[in-house]
Amino acid sequence: AGAMVIGARPPLIAYNVNLRSTDLALAQSIAKDIRQSNGGLPHLKAIGVELASRQMVQVAMNLTDYIITPLHVAFEAVRARAAKQGVAVAGSEVIGLVPQAALVQAAGHSLALERFDSTQVLEARFETRLFIDPARQASSREQTVSDWQAQSLADFLDAVAAATPIPAGGTVAAFVGALAASLGVMGARLSLQRNVEHRLSEIAGRLRELMQADGDAYRRFIQATKLTKTDRTRPAVLSSALHLATEIPLEIAEQATEAGVLLHACSVGVKPRVRSDLTVGLVLAIAAADAGRHTVAENIKIQHNQRLKSSFLDRIQQMTNRLEELRGLCYITPLSQVRAGTRKKPLQASPGKARRREEWKSKSSIITSRKPSKLPRRSSRGKDSSAN
Repeated sequence: AGAMVIGARPPLIAYNVNLRSTDLALAQSIAKDIRQSNGGLPHLKAIGVELASRQMVQVAMNLTDYIITPLHVAFEAVRARAAKQGVAVAGSEVIGLVPQAALVQAAGHSLALERFDSTQVLEARFETRLFIDPARQASSREQTVSDWQAQSLADFLDAVAAATPIPAGGTVAAFVGALAASLGVMGARLSLQRNVEHRLSEIAGRLRELMQADGDAYRRFIQATKLTKTDRTRPAVLSSALHLATEIPLEIAEQATEAGVLLHACSVGVKPRVRSDLTVGLVLAIAAADAGRHTVAENIKIQHNQRLKSSFLDRIQQMTNRLEELRGLCYITPLSQVRAGTRKKPLQASPGKARRREEWKSKSSIITSRKPSKLPRRSSRGKDSSAN
């Protein structure tokens, strides 16, 4: 008589992302930020490694459950944090064997394959034809992911208006942000601001990608909610799906905010007739950033994993501060004041400047109300003085 215990785990994927930098501390910082042991992505282990022979650094990762934290989620986590430090990704690599499903999953999300469907994989097609019944085939076709970038504008608007949960607010926010950045590209080209044009083009392209990514993330979250409450993996799957559904609108807000800053800077060197278009772009950028921030706030409320929730707090605060500064630059006199009479009125200061001015007046009144000094007064010749 006796007993035998067998342990098993999902396939482990060794996945590395190389950065165009020699800053080992940066790679170590990113690894610390994204690994599960420090409150990062679930089922992800990471370290920073120096590649001296290639003059690069690497974020080396082990994904112990690619269904909960897929390859593309790990890649995007590294890319986004490196981009904040002005560092680009040189490439990524898989060490050893990797499940086919993991690559198909990543291809559909991150490789910008137009109208890609998992049934295009030869092995998957054989499996579908040989082993899956017709009812499941119909269900699979119903779940085919739409490519918003491949649609016409009319089709996209119809899709938004349809009685379906996707596409919705996040996709629209990314679209509005991309429009704002595109207006900035136009202004930068007309004023020959090449660096601004290049960066705004990158932002517009990234926001177009996030239009698709937001819908995919929300679809994944909906699928996670359908797991039975008796499924022991349900809390982890839900938290991971919600983490991704929060990461994407936060990046939308960050990208839109940066676009707004560039739009404001670009408007200084353009002709008056173009400046109006850039102001429209600035207003759109603020709207897109605010929409992304709203989605993040709503998703954070239902995130029960405190470590995943806390990992966003610093980024949310930094983005909020930049957005408020940008909003101050875009302050416009209310329409009611413009309509009130034809007499010209002095330009209204922004709320922040008005508040500081009132504080200064308050302090000034306190100072001037004090008892006059008995010291002899200096001559004020050449300066304005008030008589009592």
